[in-house]
Amino acid sequence: MTIDEDTQTSLKASTGAAIFDDPDADITLLSSDGHEIKVHSYLLRSESTVFRHMFNDKNFFDDHSPLLFEAEVSDIRSLIYLMDAKDPNLGSLEQSSRLLELCDKYGLYKVEERIRKRIANLVPQKPWEGFVLASRLNDVTLAKSALRSMATQSNTQSFNLS
Repeated sequence: MTIDEDTQTSLKASTGAAIFDDPDADITLLSSDGHEIKVHSYLLRSESTVFRHMFNDKNFFDDHSPLLFEAEVSDIRSLIYLMDAKDPNLGSLEQSSRLLELCDKYGLYKVEERIRKRIANLVPQKPWEGFVLASRLNDVTLAKSALRSMATQSNTQSFNLS
């Protein structure tokens, strides 16, 4: 299961409904791949400094056109889930990297912290990908963890040169 399916299932069980595509939501996000997602502005406002400032503009809600969110629908949904889920399952380190870029762009600092904590749990299974991600993020602690995992894996694997 991907982050969308896992988290959506748990959120539906706890809230009785998905946290996006609510017909009563007051904001429509338009993904870069053309999908519309309805979400409550209070969720975006509570998690994002960028949206908080944007929604403070009294004229913002006069225009009912969708708000362009420069990401694919799967990443937007994952971000929205991460705003509400305190202990999410992350799909891949590649997706985590994209989500961290969006967190930085939209001022989603609490979500970024949740993702970084979960990335640390993924690194032992995929240390090379973790090291590459650590390099992109300039995260020395994560890079050291990835290198330790690589060393552990190389010590436990036997190589046959014949």
